[in-house]
Amino acid sequence: MTSVERMNATKFDLVPDPRGGAMAIAPRTGRIIQPGEVLLRTAALTTSLVPKWKGKRCDWCCRRREELKACSRCKNTFYCDSDCQAISWKSHHRKLCGILAKGFHFSASYLGQSTEQKTNSDLLLNLYGSLLLHDEGRLSGKASESQREILDVELLQENALMCFWALGPLQLGQSRPSPALPKGLPSGHLATLNAAWSRFDNNNFVLHNISSLEPEAGAYAHGIFPLASRCFNHSCVPNAWPAFMLQDKTAWIEIRALDFIKEGQEITIPYLDPALPLIERRNRLQQAYGFICDCPRCMIEGRMAHPSGPVPNESLLQEELISYALPQLRIHDLRTTLELLKSLPRHLWSIRNPDFIKHLTETFENQSHDGPYEDAWRSGKALLALCLILYPRYHPLTGRLSISSLSMVYITLSRLLCTGTRESLLECSSRREHGVPLVAAPCLHFGFCRVILTSRWC
Repeated sequence: MTSVERMNATKFDLVPDPRGGAMAIAPRTGRIIQPGEVLLRTAALTTSLVPKWKGKRCDWCCRRREELKACSRCKNTFYCDSDCQAISWKSHHRKLCGILAKGFHFSASYLGQSTEQKTNSDLLLNLYGSLLLHDEGRLSGKASESQREILDVELLQENALMCFWALGPLQLGQSRPSPALPKGLPSGHLATLNAAWSRFDNNNFVLHNISSLEPEAGAYAHGIFPLASRCFNHSCVPNAWPAFMLQDKTAWIEIRALDFIKEGQEITIPYLDPALPLIERRNRLQQAYGFICDCPRCMIEGRMAHPSGPVPNESLLQEELISYALPQLRIHDLRTTLELLKSLPRHLWSIRNPDFIKHLTETFENQSHDGPYEDAWRSGKALLALCLILYPRYHPLTGRLSISSLSMVYITLSRLLCTGTRESLLECSSRREHGVPLVAAPCLHFGFCRVILTSRWC
């Protein structure tokens, strides 16, 4: 078995969804899926770098490199080495090199787009190259219609292009205009590419650095992962989440369990940030995916007043928030997101105000870097308490707070109290004890180690 074959893994069943389409459920094997367990690991069909990373990351494996080799012909793609270049050539670049050499990336149609549109242009173009090499019959209209009812996960895993075409297209009016493409492509090919765009406009994933305090700022590529798109529905209280790995010269997605999942229970992931206000979540989901979310969390929040306006007595609100959601720093004593929201006192409803979340985040970030660190510990606990209400309790990214950042403050305070020496946060964060980054030590106390140590350092 090759390393790539070992990387592919699935631990779920795909069954018909009564609401339409399909859904993933925990297999009926008599065991409960544990938090942190990998449910799916599959390679990208294709990826494209965010423009600011062009020339800084490999156009095939997406890894960041100090020195990259440009394609000698088109001068538009950059690779780690000849191996990545050869794989890309066989995957799609052989059909795109001549097109890119004519200056598509310097055309007005391409340059006039937003960053997201440019990334999607490259993604659609890479998919086009793959179709020319591996599925030309579809471009010429000779391919048969896909079987959307296919539920064989192994079959879909083995044939990524077949899985891609099994995705449901957005209806007319839902899909955004197709991103710019080079001029002169055959009209029949353009029709197929429009059909492809209607499938991945709302199905591609943003690859990002899990350790970034700003997930959007940590984005480095977009990718098409057809099997993940095919299998997992959305929930604002997901029991799984997508993580990304760069390994074996390939970009991979892993769907990891966030909580205990019983056999037969549906496995869901978040399509957007669960910390967004209810109205914004519903609007985005309806515009991008064509449905109104009616998950348990949305139903609970729908009965609460929409948070708006200034937050009164923010200091008192922080203390009450800590007392309510974080009575002890032990994960097993913490309630679930739904339990916390269901019994959330009326006077704490304003914690869902985006302005409060933003201000509390900025306060903690400033204090954790510049001090006073005693105040950072208090604002960090308040932010952690807030995130435990807005995110599943085993979620590795709690909003813009990284647990390890709070840990650095914890360690700094401990050293101040025990030794009286003011060691810098940077010095603390770079040390290791028993081979484990020192900043992870308090995570063991929190009980987050299973998820944190398998995500932040992967």
